[in-house]
Amino acid sequence: MNNNVLSKGGQSDQKYETVLFSAQPTWNSLSIVMPAIPSQLLSTKWEDNAVAYFFDNYASAPVGGKKAYLEFLPELFARNSNVQCLKKSLLAISVANLANVSSIEQLRGRSRQLYGQALQSVGIALQGIEEGEIDCLMASIFLLQKYEV
Repeated sequence: MNNNVLSKGGQSDQKYETVLFSAQPTWNSLSIVMPAIPSQLLSTKWEDNAVAYFFDNYASAPVGGKKAYLEFLPELFARNSNVQCLKKSLLAISVANLANVSSIEQLRGRSRQLYGQALQSVGIALQGIEEGEIDCLMASIFLLQKYEV
């Protein structure tokens, strides 16, 4: 088998990754060796993706003048993204939802951690709630109730 080595840019400099492939592939012997990909390139912000997925699937836009399920949530979160009880509750329910859909055990564990943090933040908010945060607190409690289901 005749193997060729290609380098990025046609150069053989050490800083370029190489790809090995069979010069004459057959149906039985196609071998492609891809360069090693650093693990930090594969990492994903699962929590950010979970919130986007949750909004996309559960915070429906109103249709035909009718109210929709959780339609208020994206706007409430956009205005109050610094309110910890809302942020942590939304994160907990979003990661739990993504864990259920994807069956990724690490996400299940992370959602339980986030749920505990969300409960703590709701407790703190209840002790010293500020004027404009009552909507956020109510939404947080509503989301945490959904986590329990």
